[in-house]
Amino acid sequence: MANEDKKDFNAMLHDSKDMPKFQTITDETPYWRTLKANGELNPKYPGGVEAHKEMLEKEGHTIVQKGRKNIKYYVKDYEQALLLL
Repeated sequence: MANEDKKDFNAMLHDSKDMPKFQTITDETPYWRTLKANGELNPKYPGGVEAHKEMLEKEGHTIVQKGRKNIKYYVKDYEQALLLL
């Protein structure tokens, strides 16, 4: 895509018209505690999967590797650590 490196993908977080007011004021969840579907680590986070894995392991989570060619990493038993609102 053209100008992909110049886009600010975090702009919506700083613009209150794009998010509910409650969320912009109170949502302080660190990015590394958010996962993709089924507990998968997100390779697009700063530092990639390795950094995401390291941050979660520091907090006591177990990371498992799945796949041989298309390797993906998941948080083991992530359902037990879900925050229910």
